[in-house]
Amino acid sequence: MFEEMLDLLKNMPGMINLQRLKIISMSNAFDGKAALRAVAGYIDKELGNNKWTNALKSILKSNKPEPLFSFKDGRPMENWGNVDDTFRNYGFLCGPVSLRGLVGAFDLRHPACLLLRLRSFVGTTSRSGICLYLCTHPNDQGENASRIAREIAHAQRVVQGSLVNMSKSGYVVRRENKRETHYAIQPEMRKALLQNLKEEPLWCNWITVGGFLEKMWLAFDDKKFLEADPMIQSIKLRDIVDDYRLPMSRSGLPVALDLQGHLEGEEYVAWVVEKVGEIIKVLITREKARE
Repeated sequence: MFEEMLDLLKNMPGMINLQRLKIISMSNAFDGKAALRAVAGYIDKELGNNKWTNALKSILKSNKPEPLFSFKDGRPMENWGNVDDTFRNYGFLCGPVSLRGLVGAFDLRHPACLLLRLRSFVGTTSRSGICLYLCTHPNDQGENASRIAREIAHAQRVVQGSLVNMSKSGYVVRRENKRETHYAIQPEMRKALLQNLKEEPLWCNWITVGGFLEKMWLAFDDKKFLEADPMIQSIKLRDIVDDYRLPMSRSGLPVALDLQGHLEGEEYVAWVVEKVGEIIKVLITREKARE
């Protein structure tokens, strides 16, 4: 699966907005940034340029070589044979990476590929993300620029400028709503953009969902955390939940991190584990429903 992901990135270089990826990497959304720089180095080696590494050069390399993969129980997957030189240069140990070239064209009818369709049509700028967000949030009131920018991970100034220009086309409607300006996509334009999809696309803020799951994984993968008193564990988990409660409510997943009543210690830890399980179940169910 990892090699297929690298193969996909290699064969679809025009589908990645490196400036946006840079903004995301400079935020606190994810902790595994060193691995991202290793991936960038590998992609540049395959493509024969330095576009990825130049965009992500602010990410520090891993100080000490460590296994790139882990077993299900969290133990590092040691590599006893040859290692891939590129990943080793960035501080990660794994076997030689060999791309099989099996990546084909994306499925035009699959709702999960809508963003790729839009990027193929209008480019990888903020406009493709804006179209995706408006298409998955159809309503007469529309959405304001700040919320759209936050959800699609583009600078608000850029999104605001794009929306103003897009509204001049008539395909995006501009509405003055009290002190805010809201934008909505014309129903006819939305219908055209969603043409031939197998089903209605569902919005999912993968930056939020992935970031939340990663922080939970890192917490439960920490030996000191697992050996700590349940009260200490609940304090750490509560901090993570508090940070993600509002973003997760906007993520597009029907899983709320709102707790009715007050729990502490083991009870709170058990509640968090249950919520993480619900999120994973929703993601699996969505994907199986689309097969």
